[in-house]
Amino acid sequence: MALNSIGEHARAEADCKYILSKDSKNGKAFFQRALARKGLGRWREAEADLRECLKVQSGNESAKKLMAVVKAEVAKLPKQSMKDVMDF
Repeated sequence: MALNSIGEHARAEADCKYILSKDSKNGKAFFQRALARKGLGRWREAEADLRECLKVQSGNESAKKLMAVVKAEVAKLPKQSMKDVMDF
């Protein structure tokens, strides 16, 4: 949370990735990683993290509010082709 609050989104994302490697059901880590990815402009990945967060913490109001913001940004993005999705 501290890293996100000071704009260190890449470091925050890395920390959350580590936490999730140890505890794949950590809703707080999914939420913080979504915030980090939002800060990095990685909207689709932020949306995926928020979906996971809400699976674990269905009552997380902050995640629900952020999901609305993120979904609006994802809607503005060009549609992805199957090639785009599979080319990583």
